[in-house]
Amino acid sequence: MNQITHTITTKLATAQATGTDDFNSNVIDTQNCEGVQFFASVGTAAADTGIKIQQGNQPDLSDAIDLPDTLTLSDVTQTDFVVDVYRPTKRYLRVVVLRPTTTTTIEAIWAIRYSLRRANLDANTTTAQAATLSISPDEAV
Repeated sequence: MNQITHTITTKLATAQATGTDDFNSNVIDTQNCEGVQFFASVGTAAADTGIKIQQGNQPDLSDAIDLPDTLTLSDVTQTDFVVDVYRPTKRYLRVVVLRPTTTTTIEAIWAIRYSLRRANLDANTTTAQAATLSISPDEAV
């Protein structure tokens, strides 16, 4: 099974300026998918830098609740974070980048919705993406 036709990749945040405050990504709608993998990159590694996922029933996540099992912190060397939320119990999710004491930039935040139950879900509407599906490609000669 190829993944490009069974997933939707969405950029939830572009590069953000240096700061020490927590940052909320855009919200992702998980209706019609089994789960979402989140990817976030920051500029500087520190022990208190990381991500967590919040969920809620409201599209703006005004009812956001932390998912405690999703807290992922750097060991002072990691600047990239991955969290997979399989079968979320609420429809809407977002990433919160934690940077409480370390001044760092946010490079980007991405989400991949997978195991789609319906093929015509709305793709990312905020950024253009180039994608290629290559099936049994021949080597260059």
